[in-house]
Parts: sequence; structure tokens; C-alpha cells
Amino acid sequence: MSIRICCSVLSILAVWAPALHAQFVQVPGVGWEGQGADLVVVQLDSDPRPDMILMAYDAPDRDNSFRYRVGLNLNASGVASTWLGGFVQVPGVGWEGQGAGAAVADLDGNGRPELILMAYDNPSQANNFRYRVGWNLNAQGRASNWTSHAQVPGVGWEGQGAAVVIGQIDGNPRPDMIFMAYDNPSRDNSFRYRLGFNVNAAGNASWSSNFIQVPGVGWEGQGAGAALVNLDANPRPDLILMAYDAPDRDNTFRYRVGFNLDTRGVAQSWQPGFQTIAGVGWEGQGAGLAVTCLDGNARSDWIVMAYDNPSRENSFRYRVLANRSQAPCPRPLGSSSAGTPLRKSITQLTASELASLRRGIRQMIDWNSAPRDSANYHRSLEYWANMHSYMGSGCASTSGLSLPGMSGLSAHSMGNPVETSTWCKCQHGTLQFLTWHRMYIYYFEQVLQAAAGDPNLRLPFFDYETNGQLPLSYREGTPATNPLRVDNRQASLNTGSGSLSASVTSTSGAMGLTTYTAFNGALEQTPHGSVHCAIGVSSCPSGYMGYVPSAGNDPVFYSHHANIDRLYECWLSVNPAARLPNDPNQLNTTYTFIDGSGNSITRRVGDMLTTAQLGYGYAAGGGCPAGTAGAQALMAATEATAPVRKFALQGETRLERGTTVVPLQVSTEMRSMLFKSPTGNEPAQHSMLVIDGLAFDEPPRVLYEVYLRKVDGDRVLVGVINFFNLTGPHGDHGTGTPPDRFTFDATEAFRALGGDKDVVLEIEPTTGLDDSTVTKAAENISERANVHFRSVSIELVP
Repeated sequence: MSIRICCSVLSILAVWAPALHAQFVQVPGVGWEGQGADLVVVQLDSDPRPDMILMAYDAPDRDNSFRYRVGLNLNASGVASTWLGGFVQVPGVGWEGQGAGAAVADLDGNGRPELILMAYDNPSQANNFRYRVGWNLNAQGRASNWTSHAQVPGVGWEGQGAAVVIGQIDGNPRPDMIFMAYDNPSRDNSFRYRLGFNVNAAGNASWSSNFIQVPGVGWEGQGAGAALVNLDANPRPDLILMAYDAPDRDNTFRYRVGFNLDTRGVAQSWQPGFQTIAGVGWEGQGAGLAVTCLDGNARSDWIVMAYDNPSRENSFRYRVLANRSQAPCPRPLGSSSAGTPLRKSITQLTASELASLRRGIRQMIDWNSAPRDSANYHRSLEYWANMHSYMGSGCASTSGLSLPGMSGLSAHSMGNPVETSTWCKCQHGTLQFLTWHRMYIYYFEQVLQAAAGDPNLRLPFFDYETNGQLPLSYREGTPATNPLRVDNRQASLNTGSGSLSASVTSTSGAMGLTTYTAFNGALEQTPHGSVHCAIGVSSCPSGYMGYVPSAGNDPVFYSHHANIDRLYECWLSVNPAARLPNDPNQLNTTYTFIDGSGNSITRRVGDMLTTAQLGYGYAAGGGCPAGTAGAQALMAATEATAPVRKFALQGETRLERGTTVVPLQVSTEMRSMLFKSPTGNEPAQHSMLVIDGLAFDEPPRVLYEVYLRKVDGDRVLVGVINFFNLTGPHGDHGTGTPPDRFTFDATEAFRALGGDKDVVLEIEPTTGLDDSTVTKAAENISERANVHFRSVSIELVP
């Protein structure tokens, strides 16, 4: 197959400048006549700004050809900083077409995008879709090689536009493909589309035998486009179908939105009627639609394009509709993370990335002294710590200032409406723990970028399960020379002589759970709360990390929560459709934050639910914890309706200063259920160990490791009790009442121990560091602590 670079040597030369009209951007076309066109926004080079491919299906006297131009580094107005000289030409798939489309996806998994070019071929009888795949586009948009064309049955005999989109429709992780044509009968046109499921590494799909029809938007069209995005709070994808309507005079873009496609590609509902956008001329020979992110606003931008057909050379004309939809900027559905901004492990930052992080934190600290109610004070580290929680009027008691490790902090009170709407809003002990903190660090990252003057800066994560030693970046130097260091931490962590213990960093108690509610609660306990307490000066409550109202004053807090967000993403990736929260009350809740410019912004939880919506991902750096991928045994619907069986094991118990042994009264009936592994088609079941009514007279300033042990000595760790939530009362901070219930997934522990011997519960204190012993930890416990709980029980969750 011959691929030509036409009209000039392909080089990174701005050989001409696009015409800037008041209403649209114009780019030279690729010929005089076309039979379809489209555009895609993709990341090609190392610059983080998006790039654009404009494609037309050129129609000479004989064989057609795909021709496309590449524009690099679009600004907020959609204008490329550079258009590569000439255009790329790829052999077509026939002599006559009635529409064409383009899409990008990473089909072979190597991180470079593939380009799919499709034409709606028009023989003498029924039309058909024909497409080619160009593999591994380089930084100039050229493919390493192209496939021969594949053919898919069309959806009628006459069409006036076509489009292709790639996305995730069914439960299979392979991408799915939609081929759409704007069918043209004698009267009203209609959109008709066919689905190809699970596109393999060769570009082939399993195609549906039938097509789906949706009413059109007029009688005559001169092009069509489509986009698969997420516009509402439901995690299922939404489909936008657009036609370039052709009345007697000026053309217009008209579109419909279908919400929440099911796994067959059928929309749950269609928006009534259609929406209209002004066109870009009187005659067109193709059109396209892209949904992307061009400016600093988190809401997505739309680009509508038509291949304008004057009397001589054609031209691409497109409009940018800034912040068209409320949904955050999407990462292209079904595409790879190539070009997606990635948060790295703190240990993997380059020298320049680390310098940028420190510059940003230093500036945020300097903004602490900015005038109250100024944009700069809104972006200060103090303000962001107070958004989480603080000590003072309207939040936590000022008595917390006398706790160990609170040097440098003072009392605060809300002084204006913006502070009232943003301060002391963190969510602990509620279903919004993961969702609120995802939103919070998303906007923190925007402020950090502005403070550093680096739009490419990403918040790093601290992967303590891989290495529990506090990263050198956070402990070297002094606070004066290194803004990432604070002295208000466990001393041995700051010197590097100590590390977080495996028990407090373990994710095993959370990652095997299969419902959002259970996972949200388990991850909040450990590693989240346990790591907080272990880093604090003297466990919980102590500054900064060991106390809710002071935690945000330590820069490591934000890397800790980036890691919690990464673990959440690992867990979601197993089955997003089943695991994402879907309670309308939760998704419709709004919270107010501060954006990178220092302005307040209020957002719905459902609009910021996924990293795809928010446009970031996570780089390797420990990867997803073991056991994550195998945790998909149950579907959410089953778990939500199945009954939970409860068994009491022990009543009121007081914890000793050393090891506390709690006999468990396991009945014969219960033993048969706890200790056996599921067989055949028997449904899986989780054995949840519940310690309820945990209370104390004085904080013990330790954590407690919880073990199940056979009477003959073998034991298995099931989790850690931490006091992060229990010792951090606050005002508008989730439930308001600290939780006193700890739930541990003890399924594997019971099975590992077997049912041949009696089992006891052992609870022993720990500092949370790797050198902890029971004796050393017990020295921290006050004689007045009187830690006790009301009951121990087992809940069998199917």
C-alpha cells in the first residue's frame, strides 16, 4: 500500500496560518471535492496541549482517498500553534462515498494511538461501511503501517454523512466501535448506527446483526458526526449524534443526545427535540464533532466542523464551543492513556518535576499571608487545610491546639461567604469519603499548578505499601529549605530510620470487597486512617497528620490522598459499571471548592465521579495491589438485595495495655460457614468481623492490630483499629459523630486457620512503625485510657 505525503515535504513548519473568523476557524482543505469529513483531537507529541487531525474523503474522477492534516498544540480557542506542511494521503476504499469518519484508540496496548478511517461506501445497491486502521501514530500523526480495508454491512441505500466513535459499551475491557450513517430516504432523515463489540488488536470487532435507528434532524444533510462521552451523573456513556443540516441558505449543526447507553448500545432516553448550532457556510461535503478540553476550565469543550465547499478549493471550518457541557473534560473513551496527564509516584519524579512541586508548595505557603478573601489567600496552603478541617469557630474545638505537634497552627473562624461555603467540609465516615476527596485533590492540583507556574505539574502519590519509608523528598533538609518537610511528624520517619509497618499500609482488607459502600468504609479505615495516625507526632490525636483538623497542613497529606485515590481507581477498574456509586442522592450532592484562579466553584459529585471525566490517570509505581483483579465475583445488584446473616461472638470487652485475648463463641452452624471455601457454582460470601461501640476515656495514642488466632498458636492479621476519626470531632464534617464501628474482611483469615480448633481474637497495641513491639507501644497508653468496645460479631455478606 502506498501512503503519500502530499503537496510539500512533511515537516514541522507553519507554512500558512489558519484564517481566524469572528465565529469559526478556517484551515485549508485537501482538495476540490469531498464525500465526507471528520476531526479527532488526540495527543501526538510531548507537549501536553491537544493536537488535531482534520480528515476529508477526497473524491477525484476515480478511486477516492482519505486525506488529513495535522495541527499541533491547540490553544484555548482551538487554534494550533503549528500545522504540519502538506497533508497525509491514505488509499480510499472505493469510488463513491456518502460520508466518512475518523477515530483514535490504543488497540494494541502499546501506548501510541491508532487511527481508524471509515467511509460509507455507495455502490449501486445497499451501502456498506469500509474502514482501515493506521497503527501507532508518531508525533507527526503518521502511522507505521495501514491495514487493508474491512467491510461492515451498512444501514440503508442512501446516506448524507457518517461517523465512527470508539468507546466502552459492554462489560468487556476491549473497546467497542459505533459506525453511524445519516440515512436519507425520500422524507425525514434518520440516524442509524451499528455496534462492533470488543475490537481486537487487529482492528476487528464482533458486529451486531441489527442497527439502531434514531429520528434525524431534518430532510437534507451534508455531513454527520458523533461523540461518545459522559454528560450526566450516571456512569453509563451518552451518545451525541450530529448532522450538518442543509436548508436553502445557511447550514446549521443540529444534534440529539441519547443518555445512558446500555450494554447493547441502546439509549435509556433521548433528549426531546434537537439542539442547533450555527453553521459555517452554505454548502458542505462532510462534518464532524469532537468533545475535548482546551482551556483551564474543567467543563468540556465541543468542536463542530464542516468541510466547506465553495466554487474552488474546499476548506475545513470549525467552531469551538467553550465549556459546552457541565461534565468535566473527558479522556477519550476507549483510547489509551497516551497523552493523558499521569500522576506519578513521588519517588519517580524527575529533578525538574520535584523542583516544580516544591515551588508550588512554597508559593502556597507564602500565600498564607495574603489578604483575607483575596484570590491568593484562597489558594494558600492554610486555606486548603481549613477546607478539610480546622480548629476554631464553626469546626473543631480550639482545645486541639494543645495537642502534641500543633506548633505553628492557630485558631480560625469563617470570615466571609466563600470561607463558609468551603471550610470544614471534608467527608469522613460517610459514603462521600472517596468522592469528596477525589474532588478536593483535583482542585488542589489545579491550585498547585498555578502556584508553581507549571500547567504540567501533577500531584504525586506516596505508595507506602510498596515502601513504607517516608520518601526522601519529604524529609530532607529543613522546612526553610524544603517546603515538603514539616517537623510535626513521627521523628524516626523524618530521619529515615523508621518506616510505616506493613499492617497499617496493607490494602488487603479493602481491595477484595465488591460493593462501593463496603470498599469506601474499609479503605477509609486502613490504610487511610491508619497511615494518618502512624505519621502523626504521637499517633492520634496529634499534629499534623494524626488529627483531622490539622492534617492538611502537612504536604504529605496530599500525596497520601493521591494514593488513596489511586487505590480507588485500581478497585474501580475491575468493573466500573458495577462498582461506581449510583445513588442519585449521593451523585446530586454538591460541594464548593477553589479553582486554579482562586475563584469558588460548586460541582456535583456525579460530574466528577471518574478519572475519565476529570482527564487524568496514574502512572505505574507499585501498580494495583495484588488481589484487585480477582475481586469481581459478585455483581452489585446481587449484593444490594441479598440478606446479611449476623452472629454475636462476644459482648463488652476492655482492652488491656498489652495483648487482649477475646474468646469467640463460634457455634457449630457458624463454623461450617466460616471455615469452608466455596465450591462449584456456590455463591461467594464475605465473613465480616465487626467490632462495635469502640470507646475510650482518654485517647490511647496507639493503633491496635487485630488478629484471629487458633488456640494452638497460629494467627492471621485481619486489620488495624485507628483513632483518626474517633479523636477528630468537627462541625460540618460528614456525620458529625465520630464512627465507633470497625469492620474487617476476615474471610481469608478464617479459611486459612481452618475449623478444626477454636479461634480467639487477639488485639494488641502498635505504634504503626516497623520497629513496634507490644511493650514499646504499651508505654504510650495512658492509665486513664480505658479503651473498650460493646460487642464483637460476624456478618456473613453474600
